[in-house]
Amino acid sequence: MTFVKCLRNIFVFLCQFIMILNTEIGTRLRELRKRHGLTQKQMAERVGLKTHSAWSMLESGKNMITPSLLMLLEKSFNVRPEWIQHGTGTMYGSQTYSGEQQSVPHLCESTQQYQSTNKSTDDRIANLEDEIRYLKQVVYRMGRQIDDIEADIRTFESQDLLKKKSE
Repeated sequence: MTFVKCLRNIFVFLCQFIMILNTEIGTRLRELRKRHGLTQKQMAERVGLKTHSAWSMLESGKNMITPSLLMLLEKSFNVRPEWIQHGTGTMYGSQTYSGEQQSVPHLCESTQQYQSTNKSTDDRIANLEDEIRYLKQVVYRMGRQIDDIEADIRTFESQDLLKKKSE
């Protein structure tokens, strides 16, 4: 029985940990939206979500942010993915969108920096997708194992009850 309780506690801890991470990400998404003076509906439309409730679920931590949405936010708002996911560093990247004219050499440098940054961002997103898949598998397996263990316990308990009744 204590082994089952231990597994159940680990499973509950992992679920709570994931919810805490989602909630922290949601708080940062809300901050981003408010800094740009957008409503949830406007933000959902801007990032291509079908309903404002989809964005609301992200902000509340009920849904996980997808890598594609993370990239879209980075490109649309110049927000750093590390800031959204972990709260580290500054909110915005080094690019500025002030509308100032830039010289051609400066644009070429910016393009080269953007391409190298994009490559590392794609690598980071691929790594994050792998981590998310792994965590989902762990949580799923733990849930299945707990269900199986609970079913075994119920079977053993019912067999014990039958033995006691027959004695």
